[in-house]
Amino acid sequence: MAMATLGAACAGSVLTGDPARAQEPGFRDSDSAGVWGVRLPPDTPAMHFGFEPGADYQVADWGQITGYLEILARQSARVRIDTIGRSTLDRPMLVVTVSDPANLERLEEIRSIQDRLADPRTIKSEAERIELIRRGRVVVLITAAIHPTEVGSALTAVNVAYRLASRTDPATERILSESVVLIVPAINPDGVDLVADWYRSSIDMPWEGTPPPQLYHHYAGHDLNRDWYAFTQVETRNIAAGLYDRWHPQIVHDLHQQTTAGSRYFVPPWLDPIVHMDAQSV
Repeated sequence: MAMATLGAACAGSVLTGDPARAQEPGFRDSDSAGVWGVRLPPDTPAMHFGFEPGADYQVADWGQITGYLEILARQSARVRIDTIGRSTLDRPMLVVTVSDPANLERLEEIRSIQDRLADPRTIKSEAERIELIRRGRVVVLITAAIHPTEVGSALTAVNVAYRLASRTDPATERILSESVVLIVPAINPDGVDLVADWYRSSIDMPWEGTPPPQLYHHYAGHDLNRDWYAFTQVETRNIAAGLYDRWHPQIVHDLHQQTTAGSRYFVPPWLDPIVHMDAQSV
């Protein structure tokens, strides 16, 4: 199955447009996303950031991340960018959809198939179910930066989008043909800016590398990963309404980052926690 190789593909400005429309799940800000292009490969993240993602002493703020993803959507026919709502402090919350252009052309049909497969009451026979599976695609949701101090997760999401948009090897092309990959570069974009601003101001200071002396979330005062049962915050509600309820993904991959000596109990026993793989070698 092609999704077995998805992990190998994983190794500014902000969106403009009508804020009211941008609240709608699935809204595409076509003015900012531009016309799909045919440029391959598209610009790399480093060309926009001015540094390689993951470089020492470098972090990306939300404007840099959204600005690059807008460029990627303009340059690649494999990529579209949507706004699923606004954050607590009114930053755009994005989902980047990456797939084969033929799948993107019938994205609403694929989403409708997901709706039916998620509710077996709408399927009248086994033959109909098999046909829906044949016409549908595997939907993969990748989320990042629910803990913005884990700066590697948002940068990894950007790299995943770039690699899927740029690679032409058979493994990547099979992933794109057989799946729709939804990438949320930050569940907490307000926190991304909070952490970036604090870290940049702390470089070469005695407190460099310490957590920001502010609330982790503007209202809640804790991380949003504790809000998946109550949905008290706008960010978790946007994700639930705009992605889980609309797309019913078969695979969900939530990106985090651990310290050098951090826990590793959730790492599969057959995979080294630090591994560099190339899709062409899998």
